[in-house]
This record gives sequence, C-alpha cells and structure tokens, in this order.
Amino acid sequence: MRALRWICVLLVLSMPAMADDFYDGLRAYDSGDYKTALRIFKPLADELGHAEAEYRLGWMYRYGWGGLSEDKQETVKWYRMAADKGNAKAQFWLGRMYDLGQGVPEDKQEAYKWSRMAARGLRTASGQSDAEAQYWLGVIFSNGQGVQEDKKEAEKWWRMVRMAAEQENTDAYFFLGNKQDNADAYFFLGNMYDLGEGVEQDSQKADKWWRMAAEQYHIAAEQGDAKAQYWLGVIFSNGQGVPENDREAMKWFSMAEKGLRKVAGQQGVADAQYWLGLMYANGEGVAQDSKKAIKLWREAADKGNANAQSQLGVMYANGEGVEQDSRQAITWWREAAEQGNANAQSHLGVMYILGDGVEKDSKEAVKWYRMAAKQGHVYAQNNLGAIYARGEGVAKDIKEAVKWYRMAAEQGEAAAQLALGRIYAEDRGVLKDNKRAYMWYNIALNNDHELEKFSDLIRAIASENIEKIERRMTQADINTAQDMAKRCFVSGYKDC
Repeated sequence: MRALRWICVLLVLSMPAMADDFYDGLRAYDSGDYKTALRIFKPLADELGHAEAEYRLGWMYRYGWGGLSEDKQETVKWYRMAADKGNAKAQFWLGRMYDLGQGVPEDKQEAYKWSRMAARGLRTASGQSDAEAQYWLGVIFSNGQGVQEDKKEAEKWWRMVRMAAEQENTDAYFFLGNKQDNADAYFFLGNMYDLGEGVEQDSQKADKWWRMAAEQYHIAAEQGDAKAQYWLGVIFSNGQGVPENDREAMKWFSMAEKGLRKVAGQQGVADAQYWLGLMYANGEGVAQDSKKAIKLWREAADKGNANAQSQLGVMYANGEGVEQDSRQAITWWREAAEQGNANAQSHLGVMYILGDGVEKDSKEAVKWYRMAAKQGHVYAQNNLGAIYARGEGVAKDIKEAVKWYRMAAEQGEAAAQLALGRIYAEDRGVLKDNKRAYMWYNIALNNDHELEKFSDLIRAIASENIEKIERRMTQADINTAQDMAKRCFVSGYKDC
C-alpha cells in the first residue's frame, strides 16, 4: 500500500510538469518550430500516452514536419492511438485517411465510422462536439460516401456547425480555441450559405460570414500568422465577403509561403504555392508567367498537393510553358485523381474516351467520370450523361443519361440543357414531353456558357430546335413551356 501511495503522489506531482511540457510543445508547434515540438511531444506520446501529443505527431509524420520523413502509415498509427483515447480530431482525420486511402486501404465504411465518432464525441471539458467533423459528416451523407445518401441527415450535421458559429463559439472547431478558430467556423458557414448546404442558399448571409472571417484572419495575419495569411489570400482571390483584389491576394499568398517555408515539406507551403501558381498562370495581381506557375506547381505537386498536380496535367496537355506531352499530363492527373481530385478524374475520363496518351478504354473513362460526377463535377456529369445516351462503355440507358444530364443542367451547364431538350423532344417512349423539351431548349438559348466559343453554337442549335418543336405545339403549350423555363431559371434550377 505504501508503494502504491508513493506512485500516486509521484503521478500527481508530475501532472503540472506534464501539462507545462505539452503547452510548451503546443506553442512551438503553432509558431512553426516543429523540431522543438517533436522533442516535447514524442516522450509525452511514447511514455505517457498523451492523446493530444499523439494527434500532433500524426500531423508531423503526415507532412514531414520537424525533420521527419513523410510517412502516411506512421500518421495513421498516431491518429489511431489518439482516436482510441477519444480524441475527436484524431477520429475525424483517421476517417479522412480511410476515405482517401492514405496509409491504409481505402474503406468508406471505416471512414464513416470514425467521422461519426468524431462528430458525436463529447469534448472533455465543455461537452461540445467537433464542428469540423460535423461539417465533413454532412458532406459524407450528402454524397453517400460509405453510407446511404441522406440529404436530411447531412443537413442535421450542417445545422450543428451553423449553430456553433452563430453563437460565436470560439471552441466550435478545435479543442484549443483562438480567434482564428472562430474565423475557420465563419468561413465554413459562409461556404454553406453560398452552396446551400444544410441551409437555404443566401449570398448575402454568405458574404456576412465571409466578411467576419476576413476580419479575424486579418488580425492574425498582421501578427505574422502564416495560416491566416494563406486564408486571407484565398478570400481576396475569390472575393468572398470582400471586393476581389488580386494584388492583395498575391501579397498575402507570398507572405504565407515565406512564413510556411520554415518547415520543409509542410502542406501549408504547397497550398500557398498552388494559389501563387494560379496567380502567375492567369496574370492576376502579377505579370502572367506560365513558367513561374509551373515551377510553383511542381514544388507543390512534389509535396503531394492534388490541385497542383491537376494543374500541371493541364499545362502538359495544352503545351503551356512546357512541351506538349499527353503521357506526362496523364501521369500528373492520375496522381491527383487517386487523391480524389475531381478535375483530374474528369480529365482522365476524357483521355480514355479519346485514346489520347493512353489506349482508348471506354470502361475506364466511365470509372473516372463517375468518380468525378459523384463529387458534383459538372463536366463529368455531362459527359457521363452522353456516355449513357450513346451506350459507350456501358449499356445504353436513356433514363440514366437523363439523371446525369439533369445534374449538370441544374448547375447551369448549357450543353446538358441542350441534350435534355433533345431527349424529351425525340424520345419515342415515356420520356417524350414537348413542353419539357421546349423548356430546356429555351434555358440553353438564354444561358451564358462560360466557354464563350461554344455560346454561339449552343444558342444556334437551341434556336433551331425551338423552331422545330414549336410546329408540334399549341400556343397554350408554348406559353406553359415558357413559364416553366422562367420558373426554373429564376429559382436557380430548383423548380424545374
């Protein structure tokens, strides 16, 4: 009993020192001094099983911080150790690793299990749940990733995020709250209102929350916080809650990259490099320079940034700043696609359909199109509709074609709207519907296609088809179809 009593006393005496050590490590971690953080966190994790230290070690192995080699399997190991102790952030990111197939075989059910545990896991001190996990759980239910697609369940989780942000809950996203955590919550909520995820789409409310995020990020950015500088660059580049300002975006991205370069291999550096590459590629806030863009994207791509990998594929495919090379484009797109990048997946689908740089393979094209289309990629949805309409690589299925065309059409894709009009006009079965055909033709006619070179062609085809179908319709039917088109267009394609 005496020995046990002394052990208890020693443990109690060591607790304040352990807490001090952890917070010393956390300060080093947040300031970018990852070598010091590693020196403090490693013994806390190894000898004391400190869950938060284990979680931070997972991040450090994930991106090679503090002189460590990037190691996704080691990342999963540390995330799992912290997750098993109830750390909600570790549970969430372990779920993401299963979702992406990084360090473990891809497993959507396992991803769902850990994400749900994270979202439901009560905070140790305050009893609050992890709002970032709730947001991604909403995404999982909305997309049907590893679970039955359930929009109402998605909205339930998104409502929790909204409530946390609207209550100005500084701890809504992470265990250790600060002003930037509030900004993260505001930024997510702005995205939700912009996209209509879990809330009714409202651009004014989106701007309100983005503006609040920008104010908080600006305070932190001025104090040298590189992560806040990065997000401020994103906000100015996209004009989210502030006037779009390419020069201001360029300034903050440049500052973020310099600040984040303190640690080689840091993912934040790659994110900043990706955005800087976009600015140089498009001549936004800086003189256009494709070679500078490629240099930045290559650095980011080598760190595993999927967006940069996808953009490199585009440059090689088009021969911009580099010699045209379809095989090299496919190499970069495949790397990005295997990380879940929808743009790269869609590009791969195109290459397999055309047999450009690879042997023509319609089934492989369908595979990549479907992966991108399920993520809401509008061109992949349109192309998948075309494949089902033709029966290329799949059995011909007009109803399935309509399903994918409609998804693209409701995102404003004029080519899909034109295709829907043709199906409803020409189908010999139950889908034939002259009024609905007229509606989609009319919408395509008045749609400003983002690719200007196609706009005149689409309008010409739509106009010609409207003239043809009007000959088979009464004036009353034409009036009804015009009202349908107007209602569909004005509602943002929600009432079609």
